[in-house]
Amino acid sequence: MSNEKVGNVMVPVPSAPADYEATQISRRKLLSGAGAIGAALAGGLAYAADGSSHEHAHHAPRHTDALVAANQCSQSGRLCLAHCLVSFEEGDTKLATCARSVHNMISLCDAFAAQVASNSKYVSGIATVCRAACADCEKECRKHEDDHVECRQCADACAKLIAAIDEMMS
Repeated sequence: MSNEKVGNVMVPVPSAPADYEATQISRRKLLSGAGAIGAALAGGLAYAADGSSHEHAHHAPRHTDALVAANQCSQSGRLCLAHCLVSFEEGDTKLATCARSVHNMISLCDAFAAQVASNSKYVSGIATVCRAACADCEKECRKHEDDHVECRQCADACAKLIAAIDEMMS
C-alpha cells in the first residue's frame, strides 16, 4: 500500500494485487459475453412467444359485460362529476350530494373493474359494494336527470352496471 497526498493530508492508496492483469476483462470478452446473454434471452422470448404449448384463453376476463359496464359507469361518472364542479364554480351547490355519490361510485367502479379484469377471487365481494354505490349514485342522479344530461347519463350507466352485476352474481 502506498500513500498519496491529497491537499495537506496523506491518504493511503491500495496497490493492485499481484494478479491484477490476470483478473482484467477485455472489452471484446465483455461484449461477446453480453451478446451471448442477449442471444439466450432472445431465444427464450421467441420460445415464449411461440405459444404452442401455452394457452391464453383462460387469462381473459370471465365477466366481460360487467367489465365494460364498470368502465362506462366510471367514464359517465367522471363527466357528471366534472359538470357538478362547474356548477359549484357558478355558485350552484344543489348538486353537492350528487357529486359525493358520484365520487364514491367512481372509485368503487374502478376497483371493481380492476378485479374483474384480473379474474380476482375478490370479484364477488367488491361487486356487492360497487353495486350498492351504483344504486346510491343512480338514485341521487335521477333527482337531477331532467335538468342535467350528465346526471341522466350517469344514472343510466349505473343502472346498466347494476344489471350486469346482478347477471354476473346469478
